[in-house]
Amino acid sequence: MANYFLETAWLIPCYALIGALLAIAWSPGIIKRTGPRPSGYINLLMTFVAFLHGLMALLASWKQPATELLIPWLQVAGLDLTLSINISSVTVGATMLITGLNLLAQTYAIAYMEMDWGWARFYSLLALFEAGMCALVLCDSLFFSYMVLEILTLG
Repeated sequence: MANYFLETAWLIPCYALIGALLAIAWSPGIIKRTGPRPSGYINLLMTFVAFLHGLMALLASWKQPATELLIPWLQVAGLDLTLSINISSVTVGATMLITGLNLLAQTYAIAYMEMDWGWARFYSLLALFEAGMCALVLCDSLFFSYMVLEILTLG
């Protein structure tokens, strides 16, 4: 079971992306019944799931050699772009650090933004930033690292 978490460690940035996409629904004007608060709770839940996944993957990768996951993206003529994901105890530990700090920031922001209506936008951008940071840590390709850095500028 622990090996499953190690093999699927590339999903850690995807949890934050799912939280960001779900939080957009509570932007002002889309869902008016509940207010924007559920967007924060959904993002907090998705960040907690990413943290737990990272913890299980870290326990599985502790004394294991680094593994590399190659996902072919574009193959044209002589150009071969492959998404290279490096999964080791260092990279998984860094994703745990990122998700842990983001979890603390989101928990603090719930009380700090008590009467603010910008919850959905704030939590969407915070989740997008978390996803970009986790993807940057796991990415082992210069081209895709640059693409992830461009995503970080959005967050």
